[in-house]
Amino acid sequence: MYCQWKDNWLESKENYARWWKRSGLVVSNWGSRIPLDRELFPAADPGEPASLEQKYADPDWIALKENAKMARSLYPMDMIPIAFPDIGTVSLAPMLGAEPDFGESNIWYRHDSGFGPENDRPLVFDPENRWWKIISESARRVKETGGPNYFTGLPAVCPNLDALAEIRGTENLMMDLILAPDWVKAKLEEIHTAFLQAFGGLYDIIKEEDGSSVMGYFMTWSPGRVCLAQCDTVAMISADMFEEFVIPPLEKQCAAQDNTIYHVDGPMALKSVDALLKVEGIDAIEYTPGPNVPGGGDPHWFDLYRRIKEAGKSVQVVEVEPAELAPLLEAIGTEGTFVQVKCFDEETLKGVEETVRKYR
Repeated sequence: MYCQWKDNWLESKENYARWWKRSGLVVSNWGSRIPLDRELFPAADPGEPASLEQKYADPDWIALKENAKMARSLYPMDMIPIAFPDIGTVSLAPMLGAEPDFGESNIWYRHDSGFGPENDRPLVFDPENRWWKIISESARRVKETGGPNYFTGLPAVCPNLDALAEIRGTENLMMDLILAPDWVKAKLEEIHTAFLQAFGGLYDIIKEEDGSSVMGYFMTWSPGRVCLAQCDTVAMISADMFEEFVIPPLEKQCAAQDNTIYHVDGPMALKSVDALLKVEGIDAIEYTPGPNVPGGGDPHWFDLYRRIKEAGKSVQVVEVEPAELAPLLEAIGTEGTFVQVKCFDEETLKGVEETVRKYR
């Protein structure tokens, strides 16, 4: 049996399986764990990284650090023990020519200044690419270290316009959408093919014996292949451009998965929701409100959540304050609802668990 560091895994597993089918309630938090200052399982901590390069690109250090983190955490309610072998949602970009710049808490990418419609090159997956080797080996080492104790989360190798924006440069790509639309569509086809190869390779590494898998970002378990889809670039384009450029490769991405959750990033991305609700292969939609607007548990967003569910999709609600949980569930219902509550200590947990019991 896998997921041995979570006592109530079988119950949570059923909650996730039902949620994908629009009938279950899942309650977790961002990060899917409650960090502790004590060790619950023996796991040596490798200490601080010697460099940013080690922090993001040393598979052995990453595996040991994630193992130490997992051993110092609680996983109540539907929080899943998930080790992260990689950070970022466009990890496909460095495999296709965008070099990463490491920061203390994030990864940025330098676009390929010599690449464009006038100086084209094919965007193809190369198993000898340095960044593919680092990410795939990190996933392999994390999986080996964790064994049956916890999950290894699938890295988010998101394709589509987000990956092309990192490779080409966002400002350049905005002009390409107008001046070279056919070239953009051809590159999106190449990126999709590369995505299928990279994602398939990572899934084969991290999947459980029964074929189930966990998406690291947005912390979701699925009975089969689970995938994160997104297009944060939609904030800079029109709804019509979104339908023209993003929807066709997105439909192909979803068709290759068992379950897909789509991340809508901030108010500027809400223009995409109408088109997303028509994509049959999207099983669930998550909305991140972002800064300077009401949080995810505020009634301001209740109509959006209801609209998603009325379209036959599950919803993931994030950034919910503990006091907002009950009003949220009363307003949008529990069926097909996944709530990430701001619950990061054992004291807060008690109140949240009491609320959840009323809605089980």
